[in-house]
This record gives sequence, C-alpha cells and structure tokens, in this order.
Amino acid sequence: MENPILQKIRDGMDELFLWSGDTLTPTTKDLFTTLGIDSFAEIYLQSKKYGFAVSAKILADLVKLSFTIYANIENLPIKRKVILPVTNGSYKFIVTSIPEQLRRWTSVSANIKEATNTLLLVSTGDDAHAKIAAQCWLEWVVAEVSILGWARIDIDHEKKTIHIKQDSGSYGSCSNQLVEWMLEEYKNMWYTITINMDHQREFFTLSPQNHDQSSE
Repeated sequence: MENPILQKIRDGMDELFLWSGDTLTPTTKDLFTTLGIDSFAEIYLQSKKYGFAVSAKILADLVKLSFTIYANIENLPIKRKVILPVTNGSYKFIVTSIPEQLRRWTSVSANIKEATNTLLLVSTGDDAHAKIAAQCWLEWVVAEVSILGWARIDIDHEKKTIHIKQDSGSYGSCSNQLVEWMLEEYKNMWYTITINMDHQREFFTLSPQNHDQSSE
C-alpha cells in the first residue's frame, strides 16, 4: 500500500506549480511543513511574486533541496543536524545530504552515519572541504549532487557568536538563507550569527516597490 504522505505531497505540488496568487494557501503551507522546509515557504512565495529580482543563489539551493526531498520521499520530513567543533576557532564547513548505501565512498572510515533524510552543516576541524566531505561518506567528485555548499565559520562558544565568511566561490557557496535555516538551533540558544560571504547579495536585487515601478 502506498504511503499516504505521497498523495498529500502530490496534491500540494499540483497546487504549488499551478497556483499564481500572492498568498500561501493552507495546502501549500502544509506541503512545506510536510517536507520539513517551513522556512522556505515565504521565500518561494516571494520568488513567484517578484520574478527576475530574486537572487539566483537561493533558488539554486531550493533546487538542490528538492533533490534531497525526492530521494527521501518515503522518509520525510527532512531533518537538520549541525556538527561543529567544541573548541573556539576558525574552521571550514560543508552543508550536505548523506548518500544512500550504494553511493557511499567505502575507501574511508566515515565518522558520520546519519540517515539520508538528514541535511548536515558539519565541520570536522579538517583543513580542506574535501576532507570534511570524506567524513560524510562523500567522494569529492559527487560534490555537485550531494553538497549544497561550503564556506568558513568562526566560532566562539563562550561569547556565543558564529560568523560565516569567505565562501568558496559564487557557484559553490551556500546561500545566506540556507545557512540561517541550518543554524536555527544555535539562534534559539541565543548565539549571535552573522553571515558575510564574499559572493552573496540580498535576496532581492530590487526592492518590491522598485520592481513594481519598473514594470509599469
């Protein structure tokens, strides 16, 4: 018998892609909740409303999130887990999904064995993003499939500050919104989180008001 959640997702997707309004309906809201990506519902709404003014980076991250969702259609919602060093310092990190068993790189002894429906923001203290990926069962050549982004992170647990900086290029970096979403747990623990990645820009290149004026 088919999992009832699949029909619920199908109905929500039908409405999502056929809908052209400027508000989220209960069905659409329920879809994002079912998928485990509630925080992105409003972003998706804004992308439909303001079109060309939306940052391409967050839309690219939404596409990558969708791959993780479809790969785990029987095991939703998507979960999040942050694994950071307990020692203060400056580190590299990646945001990644975990490959299923047949795609795991078996030539290393991986330390991270989460379920495939878990997205990780993880720093192992290694000096290269590729080494961090190896700890997550990932060979670097599959980065475009499983890794949503990578950047650098400064951590001070005593002062409760986290600073994200110096992404690895505009194509490979995470979006600001993805990092904020992944670090919600730390925000709820009263950490001050700042993000200043080299290739990031505001979600909109134009304000809604300016966009409306330019289309008149």
